[in-house]
Amino acid sequence: MWLYLSNYDVKRDSHDGVEKITVADKAVHWSTAIEFPSAIQMGHMKKFFTSFDWWRLAPILGEKNGDFAPKCDAWHAAKADGAARKFAFYFHSRDAKNLLTGAITSARGGRTYTARWFDTVSGEWSKPVKLARGKGGECALPPKPDARDWALLVEEGLEGPFYARFSPDAPSCLYKSGAKARVEVCVKDKRGNRLEKGVVEVWADDGWTNVVWRRKVDLSKEPAVKMELSRGTPGSLRLHAKGVGFSVRSGFERVIFDADRIMPLSPSPDDFEAYWRGEQKRLEREVPIDVKKIPAPDLDTASHTMFRVSFATFGGHRIYGILAVPKGEGRFPVIVNVPGAGPGQQSLGGSILRPGWITLMMNVHGIALDGTRKEYTDRFNNWFKSYTGPACEPRYQYVGYAQSREAPFYHRTILGMTRALDWLAAEPYANPSRFVYYGCSQGGGFGLYLSAMWGKFARTASLCPNKCDMLAFLHGREPGSSHIKNQKPENVEAACRNAVYHDNCNFARMIRTPVWMMYGTADDNCQTVGGIAAFNVIGSKEKKLSLLPATGHGWHKPAGLEKWLFGE
Repeated sequence: MWLYLSNYDVKRDSHDGVEKITVADKAVHWSTAIEFPSAIQMGHMKKFFTSFDWWRLAPILGEKNGDFAPKCDAWHAAKADGAARKFAFYFHSRDAKNLLTGAITSARGGRTYTARWFDTVSGEWSKPVKLARGKGGECALPPKPDARDWALLVEEGLEGPFYARFSPDAPSCLYKSGAKARVEVCVKDKRGNRLEKGVVEVWADDGWTNVVWRRKVDLSKEPAVKMELSRGTPGSLRLHAKGVGFSVRSGFERVIFDADRIMPLSPSPDDFEAYWRGEQKRLEREVPIDVKKIPAPDLDTASHTMFRVSFATFGGHRIYGILAVPKGEGRFPVIVNVPGAGPGQQSLGGSILRPGWITLMMNVHGIALDGTRKEYTDRFNNWFKSYTGPACEPRYQYVGYAQSREAPFYHRTILGMTRALDWLAAEPYANPSRFVYYGCSQGGGFGLYLSAMWGKFARTASLCPNKCDMLAFLHGREPGSSHIKNQKPENVEAACRNAVYHDNCNFARMIRTPVWMMYGTADDNCQTVGGIAAFNVIGSKEKKLSLLPATGHGWHKPAGLEKWLFGE
């Protein structure tokens, strides 16, 4: 039983470095010795080491080792390398006056460090303590709880936020119906390191509510989840991932099957175009345009003179916007833009304000654009709180659908903006043959609305447009906007009946303008499949759809888009 300094030494007393071991001690039979406290503590040692991958440990030797700077003279240490390292320490100094331990000297940025003491006598763990990393890369270890022997485990963790990463075997996320989509899912930190600890739940649905695949995976045992999926008809499978007990961002993606065969499921009324053309004529008969064009020197730039403009529309409302005209003489090309959903804009900038181009930006809200940003925002918030219909959630885009075709918010807005384009095209400083449209989200949706209703754009760039195939949920497919289904139950039927007159799939059928559309495959705001359906029925001879993998909702510009749009 007794092996010391590589020799069996049972005939004389010896010393193990802490205590004297006598010949009588060594004569005790193993069946008795196994009940000694030291034998029980062997079980504690097993508990300590089996709490992590002990077989990955390598010793840390000497005081100049690059990983640990000791502040005591009785220690042993080992380290397990990896994306999230572990350090195991054993401190066995009996000096009650010095409980200091030392510091990890190889602490890495973007990592967290958590320490737990392990009582080698009782076999109990202390509560975990987070350690601070110093500027020099040192991470000071806590002092020992008392003068006894203690083990310490320090675990390096990845610092959040954490992101789900979906890697389909077709990087485009596009497949043919019936084909197998093989997708690997892992969780990474912001630096791209894989998370090797924690439980993640991954599942796929059929593009709406039916879950077709689901698994929970312990990342310490299986660092990546492998999915194998298929769909027999045109559409998508939506992929989801979430952490169990921790937050995972970007936990959404789609794989899309037969994108060129995805068609609208929302009805197309026989009188759709006749209805809207009739509404245009009615607006001209009943409501004078009453253009207001007021200089806005507070917005002027070195290249543009600015104006606040507004135009009358139905119901006593007005369309408010900003007009930027290049300084100098000439007839300039025109960029038209409608902002995304929200309070709108009071000024211009970015891609929609370009040298040598007129810009007309029009907000959807009937709110004047003067005053400070706070004053404008307060006006918007007050209006927003009051503008809730009896049949809908409080979102201005969806108010009025259960009442009539004319009650929805966008009805007067689409018509008011269409007449504003007629006014600008007739102005002597505008080149009517070079109008382009550029917008995203709600603004992308208005790109389709206005390209259908006005029809004189040279080119339209519509990025992730909203309100495409709004009633697809009635047929078990995700709608381009899901809020119609959130109407009060007694109002859903009426809302659906009127919503088709505002569905961008139906406006798309009227479009003859060259169009470039974009969606991210991971867009969960203006859902991608409805937009694909709208694109597939656009009547233009020249049209292009960019589907950007692993891309969510937002103003994402495909390569070459602006060169195409502006003819550069």
